[in-house]
Amino acid sequence: MVQHKVVDKLNKFLPNPNSNLVNIVLRLMLNLSFDIDFCDQVSDTPLLKKIVEMLKIGQMRSVGISILYQLSKSEKVRAALTFTECLPMV
Repeated sequence: MVQHKVVDKLNKFLPNPNSNLVNIVLRLMLNLSFDIDFCDQVSDTPLLKKIVEMLKIGQMRSVGISILYQLSKSEKVRAALTFTECLPMV
């Protein structure tokens, strides 16, 4: 999935008024976040900021934190997280 630029395709679905769709997309991202190439691709897109915005939604918070934890394996993501609102929120 990473070779097919799935990060760009998932970017379209966040945010979305359909909470079930958002939950499915976040859980897919959690599964993909175990791949370091996926983590590097996320750091190059606005998807990281959208994940941080999902932390403000109560029912999405635990999945969002899990995704950010897995993404933080990548040095590029850790550097990009410093430019988001993530640290004060967590």
